[in-house]
Amino acid sequence: MSCVSLDSGPVRQGARWRNTSAFRGRTTDLECRLDVRERARLVFAGENRTVTVFDDLRFGVEDTGTRLTTGPR
Repeated sequence: MSCVSLDSGPVRQGARWRNTSAFRGRTTDLECRLDVRERARLVFAGENRTVTVFDDLRFGVEDTGTRLTTGPR
């Protein structure tokens, strides 16, 4: 698996990456972009010619660590 930045400069809303991952014995490439960048939330969208996926990540404080949950899009 790899994730390579397609942009230069700092990570910001609209930044893009090429993500290569394995799923059920197959390798797939997605172009991903950061759609939402908030203090406690990141939303990524990934697309190729056959699929569109979303990751909605929410961060919170839990004891002495960080709680990560995924939310509906």
